[in-house]
Amino acid sequence: MKILVVDDDEFARSTFGAILARDHHDVTLLPGAETALDELAEATFDVVICDLKMPGISGLELHEKIAREHPEVPVILTTGYITPAEEPLIARTGAQLLTKPFGPSEVRAVLKKVLLQGS
Repeated sequence: MKILVVDDDEFARSTFGAILARDHHDVTLLPGAETALDELAEATFDVVICDLKMPGISGLELHEKIAREHPEVPVILTTGYITPAEEPLIARTGAQLLTKPFGPSEVRAVLKKVLLQGS
């Protein structure tokens, strides 16, 4: 799969990159939503994984833009913490949620879930 990972935390990006590359996915790692929107305009991705809380455009806002402009691309939102006010907002988006910290098994499980929903 071709996967776009968007996270302002370099450690999280590199962890996703290592896990996904080990599973032979084509991975693009970006530090922010602005560059992700540019990349999405130029290339096609099977899945986008993005951090919920980023400076500038948040992961939730990025997901909304992806849903409008690329509705066929599923989104996985990641976060280390979620407020009670954010829970219903995320639930309404239809995005999968992956909490940090995560390991290879959690990443594989959420990717499998996303792929099964798309079939």
